[in-house]
Amino acid sequence: SLGLVADGSIPKPNKNKLIIKFKTNMDKDKTIPTLSQTTVTSSYSTDLCFENVEQMLIDKNFFELKPVLDLLKDNIILKYDKEIDIKINVAKPFKIKADEFHVYNILFNLVDNAVKYSDVSPKIEIDVHENTQKLQIQIKDNGCGIPAKDLPFVFDKFYRVSRKDISNIEGFGIGLSYVKKICDLHHWKIAIANNSDKGITVTIQINPKDYA
Repeated sequence: SLGLVADGSIPKPNKNKLIIKFKTNMDKDKTIPTLSQTTVTSSYSTDLCFENVEQMLIDKNFFELKPVLDLLKDNIILKYDKEIDIKINVAKPFKIKADEFHVYNILFNLVDNAVKYSDVSPKIEIDVHENTQKLQIQIKDNGCGIPAKDLPFVFDKFYRVSRKDISNIEGFGIGLSYVKKICDLHHWKIAIANNSDKGITVTIQINPKDYA
């Protein structure tokens, strides 16, 4: 459930609460979205992202992507009490036509997974660039990777990759299903591949008509 912070301050997150909502309506004179004083339950919440996901509607508007990534980075660092290296590389100030709230949530989910499934100090690189007249968002990490046998099923609802440390990681295997659903609703492609050295790279491909 959503609740306002009484004094307008940003609450310190704990294992049950996480700040992931932000204002989607931009001020006319500003291009940077401002964080609303709102908290939501953690990333496996069923009352916000995953309830009635098959009937989910999206509200598409143009917004600048870089401020959303900056906000995501701030919230990830705020959530975890450990050193996290997140680099954001954006070729130019791209604007995308999408549901800003859900785009933030899926990108947060992917970066959050990169942190959770890292057995070393997490190093995450978010790269946004044009490729063959399409816009690509790539999230690369140095985590433990995904066994080849599990890769075809990672977007299936409730599917969880077999790991020896899975009991220590919260979640119900719904997050990537939600990510895939939001990409499908936008008619975007998403793919996950293991890196040649360590970790995975997630690539989201945005159609030409959906960015400027």
